[in-house]
Amino acid sequence: MNDQVEVKSRSAYLWLAIVCFGVMGGLIGRRADPATITVAALQQFPPEALRIAIFSLGGILYAWVGLSLLGRALFIFNRRVRKSHGYGAFKSAIGIGFLMLLPFTVLSLLAELFLGWSAVQAFAAAGIMTGAALAGMELGRLGGGGLAGALIPSLGGLVLSVVWMLVTSLAQGGWRVLL
Repeated sequence: MNDQVEVKSRSAYLWLAIVCFGVMGGLIGRRADPATITVAALQQFPPEALRIAIFSLGGILYAWVGLSLLGRALFIFNRRVRKSHGYGAFKSAIGIGFLMLLPFTVLSLLAELFLGWSAVQAFAAAGIMTGAALAGMELGRLGGGGLAGALIPSLGGLVLSVVWMLVTSLAQGGWRVLL
């Protein structure tokens, strides 16, 4: 029973990770082209504030869907942890792992707001990969095997990072290059 309380309280870290995705999405929205499809239909609002809000919501949605899919993949491929700890352990492992996104979010805020660097995508990709690896390490601590504890989280982190970079690039106006 004590383990369940610990798993439940640690899964709250997942919400902090989702907020970090929202912050990084908002920072990407600051540099988005005002003529993007995302904002063109809503010109009556202040464009920069609206872009930041839309991209923040997009980051939150991306985190919710992406981390849920990663959790499902880890759940499917890790029978030992699934049998001994249940689904809460996977949610907790992802929350603990992606808590590491917090320093990368702070670094992107500092770089964007104080140094004028456009490095949010690099920090986001590094944070996503690190978070996925740490989630795998947490599953390994709970008794997960090598495949499910190292390879699956790393591949999941790679996919989440690449899709994040593509989606944010396209949303910033990169879709015009495809036309």
